[in-house]
Amino acid sequence: GYPILGLLLTVNLFFQYKDFLSKPDYPRLVAQYLSENLEEDGRIYTGNSSHIIYYLLDQKVPNKYVHPSLFWQEQHIKALEIDVEAEVAKIKASAPQFILLKREWADDRLEQWIAEQYTLVQTFDQDKIKIFERVESVSYD
Repeated sequence: GYPILGLLLTVNLFFQYKDFLSKPDYPRLVAQYLSENLEEDGRIYTGNSSHIIYYLLDQKVPNKYVHPSLFWQEQHIKALEIDVEAEVAKIKASAPQFILLKREWADDRLEQWIAEQYTLVQTFDQDKIKIFERVESVSYD
């Protein structure tokens, strides 16, 4: 029994290593990229990506719904009675230099704004995490 238990423990440790420890730390890699390219007074908006990046870069959050699911999932928007238009206006008013989006976003609330005023500059995790940078000659009206 002990050899089988030891084998199962070894297999479990191998899969834990493969699934968790051997993967790149994408939030840290993204934060490193942003810290190297962020202007002195530059702001970021992590969209539906990792909100830990605000902490890693010592940045203020442009709206109070820090966790991506609160602002991007319909059930949370309804439960918290979030005024999406007002929050989008706050995000736009903060004029972030960089916007991060993980996978395709769930709706089009920022899509046109990003397409008009930002350009894709970097991707991580096989294009699952996209970083958009503000185009210099834009207005935030």
